[in-house]
Formats: sequence, C-alpha cells, structure tokens
Amino acid sequence: MTSRAQGWEGWDAYAPFYDWENAQTVARRDVAFWQRLALAQEGPVLELGTGTGRIALPVIRAGVRLVGIDRSEEMLERAKTRLRRARLQHRGLLVRGGLFGVDLVPDLPRWSEYKGRKSFAGKKGRDGRLTLIESVRQDRARRLTIFDHEYIESRGRERRVHRFSLTFRTLSVPQMTRRLEAAGFRVKAVLGDYRGGPWDSRADVWVILAEKK
Repeated sequence: MTSRAQGWEGWDAYAPFYDWENAQTVARRDVAFWQRLALAQEGPVLELGTGTGRIALPVIRAGVRLVGIDRSEEMLERAKTRLRRARLQHRGLLVRGGLFGVDLVPDLPRWSEYKGRKSFAGKKGRDGRLTLIESVRQDRARRLTIFDHEYIESRGRERRVHRFSLTFRTLSVPQMTRRLEAAGFRVKAVLGDYRGGPWDSRADVWVILAEKK
C-alpha cells in the first residue's frame, strides 16, 4: 500500500525555519492589519493556524484576548516560548459575535511546477547562513500541491541539510465561505490585501473575516 501525504505532515520539521522564510516573503506587512482588526473587536479573536505566534504575539501585546489553533506541536511550542518570554498569556474563547480571520495561500493549484529552485538565501543567527532549495509538484487528480523543501544550514565548516515536504489541499474562496457559513459563521468581508482592499481571484492576499452567529 502506498502511503499518502497528509496536509499536516511536514509542519513540525518546518517549524525551525518558519519565521526565517516569512521574513523573506511577507516580512511584517500583515502584522498591522491583524492588530487593527483585532483591536476593533469587542470579544476574543480566534487565529486558525497560529504557527510560531508571529501574529499572535503583537496582537496580544495590543491588548486583545486571542485563541490560537495549530495542528503542529512544534509550531505551538515555539509560540508558547515566544509568549513566555514576553510574559503574556494565550487565552480566550470564540463566543457569539467573536471574530474569525483566515489568511489563505492564493490559488496554489495554478502554481507552475518546478524542481530544485533556489528560492531564498540569507543569514540565520549571528554567524549562520540558510539556503532554501524548493520544488513544487501538482497532484491535480487529488487537488494537492506539494512543496519539497531542502534547507541547507551552514555555520563555518559545518553544513546540515533538512528535507521535508508540505502538502496543501486548497479551497477556493467561495468554497471556504460556504463551509464557514455551514459551521455557524457569518462572512463579514473577503479582502485582497492587508489594506482592506476588495478580493478577486488574481489577488496576492486572500483573507476571509467571519463572525460567530
């Protein structure tokens, strides 16, 4: 029997590199958006896929009660460490009227396949260097997009290679909104950028905001 990759596999291995890669891509351009949105709510906020707490920490620092959910234990351990160092608590519940925000990766099924591409390279820590070699595969029959990652970590003469894969099964924005509505949410907005602009299928950012009924 051939084993099939599940969507949550690979994220524990990705945890040590998650913040570094986000610094190369989105940086902090989404942080202020989530802070403003969270501060505008009267109740607690739910973050789905909280990862290492990259967004959760600045939102909580702003005075918001927040619940973070993530399937990766390694990601959550890093989030807990980040919050402990900041002497903050990660708490709260999504009650009626609470806000649910989800930031989707835009339209992965349209991504071109490629192999062995050097995506990012840069410093990591005081004297280390990290390089990401990435390949993308599409399993269109199963509607999966698979990222094969090879992180090359070097420090002086030492060199370590970390290999793992991340598998995504994507939903369109209409599909996701229908699922949220079926789960008891009222969709308030669908955005195409972090400035509050409207969404369309070509947007670089897919953000859905929903309210618990």
